[in-house]
Amino acid sequence: MLSISEIQRFFKGKINLSEALGRYSLLKIGGPADYFFEPVSKEDATKLFCYLRNHAIPFIIVSSGSNMFVSDAGYRGAAVSLERGLAHLQTIGELVVAEGGVRIAQLVDYCIQHSLQGTEMLAGFPGSIGGDVATRAGIFIDELSEHMVEAEVLRDNKTVRISGGEIQSDSDFVLNASFSFPRGDKEDLTRRRREFLLRRNAERPLNVPNAGALFKNPSGDLAANLIERAGLKGHKCGGAMISEQHPNHVVNTGGARATDVLALIKVVQHAVKKQFHISLELELRPVGFDHQVLAEVA
Repeated sequence: MLSISEIQRFFKGKINLSEALGRYSLLKIGGPADYFFEPVSKEDATKLFCYLRNHAIPFIIVSSGSNMFVSDAGYRGAAVSLERGLAHLQTIGELVVAEGGVRIAQLVDYCIQHSLQGTEMLAGFPGSIGGDVATRAGIFIDELSEHMVEAEVLRDNKTVRISGGEIQSDSDFVLNASFSFPRGDKEDLTRRRREFLLRRNAERPLNVPNAGALFKNPSGDLAANLIERAGLKGHKCGGAMISEQHPNHVVNTGGARATDVLALIKVVQHAVKKQFHISLELELRPVGFDHQVLAEVA
């Protein structure tokens, strides 16, 4: 049982009740979380996470909401935002140290301003260090693992320092991460960032709410190719639609609900399974749904 009065004895940050999570989702979909916390520091966040775990209160970290869609009924637990209280980004010796609330875009800009190469290919990538290093490990394994020296994580209510490859997405909460980047030419890095950003913007819908990749790419193929070959570009369920620009993106055409997104997911999975005998696995993370619903789209 969560007690606000108990938390207020040690927690210095912001506390809201029934906070609409649609505000924190790029799809602009989702009901309220029972509790919403915004820590003011790493210590504040650590104490809060330990309290929530000790009292068996389910919680999620919300950043830009780039990889999740929330149930219409909301989330029966706590949502935690790190983007204001853990937003420090600095160079210590030869390392770039980013706290959990630092957005990926901030890290890219910082590195380029300091003539450091290795992040420019992430231009336009949403999310934050704490919200995405573990939950979206793939992009970091591919692009940043060789640069990540270590991360400070909360694991089993203890703060520990580990190498980047040791992050456990199901149990670690990243408080900060340290990177070592080689020197580069600032002008060249700026040009490359612009090229990556233009390419990414050309490949994804920007004029309507969307939350990035819907499905993981199966071995030997691209989810977008399979969806297009199944004839589902532009297919709609309520206000949710498979993007005509990028078939592996779902977009909110206006007034979409989480149930619309779920219905669309099932249509796509069924069609691809029937036509190509391939089971598409969700990349988009469902939040606040019961186990039966999750089993249907797993």
